[in-house]
Amino acid sequence: FNAQTAPDAHAKAKELRGEYVIAMKGDVVARDENTRNPKIATGDVEVHARRGVSREGRTVMLPKPGITQSLARFVVDTGWEDIPEQARHEAKRALLNFFAVAIAGCRTEPVELALGALADFSGGRHAKVVGRSERIDALSAAFLNGAGANVFDYCDTHLPTVVHPTAPLAPALLAMAELRRVTGPQLLTAFVLGFEIECRVGAAVSPGHYPRGWHITSTCGVFGSAAGAAKLLGLAADRVVWALGNASTQSGGLCECLGWPAKSVSVGNAARKGLLSALLAEKGFAGP
Repeated sequence: FNAQTAPDAHAKAKELRGEYVIAMKGDVVARDENTRNPKIATGDVEVHARRGVSREGRTVMLPKPGITQSLARFVVDTGWEDIPEQARHEAKRALLNFFAVAIAGCRTEPVELALGALADFSGGRHAKVVGRSERIDALSAAFLNGAGANVFDYCDTHLPTVVHPTAPLAPALLAMAELRRVTGPQLLTAFVLGFEIECRVGAAVSPGHYPRGWHITSTCGVFGSAAGAAKLLGLAADRVVWALGNASTQSGGLCECLGWPAKSVSVGNAARKGLLSALLAEKGFAGP
């Protein structure tokens, strides 16, 4: 194809229902199996068999139908009895560490300022702020506890992605547990699954996500908190999909804010918005 036939190429690719992808001139469309040398698209527009096309050295993630549904089914089908003993132990350690860092951060300036701002608009006293006597609505508690746990960056780290998984996840689950009675194994199961989803999303967008300026704890943390809260709520697979879809449109956070109180906003929001995403899904609020 040449530049004049680009619309035809686009139409043809759509007609082939995702089995092929459009490559622009200069894109890496394949690599030699032996030398790993790249094959470069030379035409203005080319159609290639579906694979990981790379643009300017960056891998382009191609759509794979059913991923969200598979993750949702994994969340629904996995029970406490399916979780290995080592994972159970590490989940308990992660939660213990969460309380330590949340208590350390609960009276820092970002938490004090955020609590003062949110308290004026909070009509509920459903959940505690860790390390403090105040109670506030569950969504605000998730925000404050997420912000406080990450303020010093001593929370646990998933090294392959540099996600701090527990800071946005545990606050959503603890707030949920104050709204509705849950057992210890139920809480831990939701925590492990939320942790897994969060790190899988992080792995999917790494290694390029963080260096491009996205605060990965926040952008991926919202998926973990949504999945974990959905598990605690006992949502069916289609509604777990909705919860993840609702989370996707609220994902955000910038590395530019590191070192500023604004960094705590995105981590707190990952906890709050993940919980909100699951609660919305429970009510029938649909997302892709």
